[in-house]
Amino acid sequence: MSAKKLPSPVTATEDYLNDIALSLRKLVASKEPGPDPKIEIDIREPMQVKVPLPRDFPAFDILHDAGIDYYDDVPKTGMELVEISGIGHAKANQILTRLALG
Repeated sequence: MSAKKLPSPVTATEDYLNDIALSLRKLVASKEPGPDPKIEIDIREPMQVKVPLPRDFPAFDILHDAGIDYYDDVPKTGMELVEISGIGHAKANQILTRLALG
C-alpha cells in the first residue's frame, strides 16, 4: 500500500475560486484590455435623479417662475414658501400637504 495522501474533497467555494483563477489566466493570456484606469467612477453614493414637479402641483406656475422645477427644490416649510411672491399661507399649506402625500 502506498503512503501517498489522497487529495481532500473539493468544496464548492474552492471550485468557484478555481474557476475565477482560470478565467483570470485566460484574460491575461488573451491580453484583452481591462477597464481604463483613467476613468474614475464614484460608487460610494447612488446617483440622484431629480423628479420634476407635475403640472397639477399646487402653485406650479408660481414655483416654476421662481426657478423651482423639481420636488427636491421645493421649500419644506411654510415660512420659506410664503417668502415666494404669489404664495400665501393657504397655498403653502396645499404645497406642504402635496409634498407629504408624495
